[in-house]
Amino acid sequence: MTQKQSVVIIGGGPAGLTAAWELVKDGGSEQYDVTVLEATREFGGISRTVKHDGNRMDIGGHRFFSKDDRIMDWWKDVLPLQGAPSYDDKKLHREHDMEPGGPDPEIEDKVMLKRHRVSRIYWNRHFLDYPISLSANTLKAMGFKLTMVAGFSYLKSMVHKLPETNLENFYINRFGRKLYSMFFEGYTEKLWGRHPSEISADWGAQRVKGLSIMGVLKNAFQKLLPKKRDNSEVETSLIEEFWYPKLGPGQLWETVESNCEAAGVKVITDANVVEIRQKDGKRMELGLLYNSNSVTEKTIAEYLQSEYLKLGISMTIHGEEEQSYRDNMKAGNFDMVFNICWGMPYDPQSSLAAMRAPVYGDYAAQQGLEDKAEIDEAITKILTSTDEAERQELYKSVLTNLHEDAMYLPLTYECNKALYTSALHGVHFGTDQYDVPFADMYFE
Repeated sequence: MTQKQSVVIIGGGPAGLTAAWELVKDGGSEQYDVTVLEATREFGGISRTVKHDGNRMDIGGHRFFSKDDRIMDWWKDVLPLQGAPSYDDKKLHREHDMEPGGPDPEIEDKVMLKRHRVSRIYWNRHFLDYPISLSANTLKAMGFKLTMVAGFSYLKSMVHKLPETNLENFYINRFGRKLYSMFFEGYTEKLWGRHPSEISADWGAQRVKGLSIMGVLKNAFQKLLPKKRDNSEVETSLIEEFWYPKLGPGQLWETVESNCEAAGVKVITDANVVEIRQKDGKRMELGLLYNSNSVTEKTIAEYLQSEYLKLGISMTIHGEEEQSYRDNMKAGNFDMVFNICWGMPYDPQSSLAAMRAPVYGDYAAQQGLEDKAEIDEAITKILTSTDEAERQELYKSVLTNLHEDAMYLPLTYECNKALYTSALHGVHFGTDQYDVPFADMYFE
């Protein structure tokens, strides 16, 4: 039986629980041993639903919508879509496309509801649509004069674009300074506790994406057309229908957490992660020794250094001239070192035989292995056995053990190149890089 890979996930929010469920669903628990560490006793992060005195309260309106069908299907697999109208649908005469065979929300709690969007901004004693729409109500509340001022402000922003170094300029470029000061400036500062000039423009690109005056105008025009639009055709910020769990957004993540535990995931609450360590308090740091005389090894070493850093692992690369490099390699003065399988490509015997002698990096690197004695014994039998079937089984055993011990990280292979005149015939490659079949070559 293959040993399970241990995975520790920090945080029981949407990202952490999604990762855990993706690892263990569909039989993944046979491959992964997953643990989720959550600092609180609640799941869902800022998308959780708070329970207090029998009431459920959402921390913000976390609606569920994506233009990626894979994400929508993922949510629907966790909480199926409603198949019958809810009480408020009937009471308010709201109509939705029901899911065939879906649960009745008046009977089942584990259900995703379809909701019409109703977002309003209270401004100057009027409730206005949010995101801004060019409805009669909006124009009436603003009045003719203010509407004209906002219009000319927007035209100015189209001509004189500001550098989008912050969220303030991001909004002004898309709505004009007047509408920005009316609707976005105070709202953003109250919501996030920072003035838009102190917030990155990237934030705006994620929150409102393609929303702009032109986007609002286009959306208003398309709504007048008789053809019903699919949500995938509508700018995300202007979507008017979305999904919402019956018991609040936290219900989705509570359900995912429950599914994870049922599939074998260990979920530990009140687990506040204060430090990440590797083993015995050692940080994730590695040293890579390479031959400074080799341009290839230097290039690969620099590439590995940058890639390991992306994983949060600091790698120090150290080049030595060839003799010093070999001395340090034999002495085991390395965390990682380059290795070449220099034997015949069709027979690992040469490479395995070298593992028994303290002349290459293999010998030093394998000294700490728990199964080193077993590996050495198998190599000895390979060198002495005349039974081909036995040799094949021993090769398999040794190479499997080395693989499971994670001794070697296969990176690349070398290719031979041959340059010759077209008048020369019989040119071909031998079995290894040093085998040059001159005897087969001839001129006509």
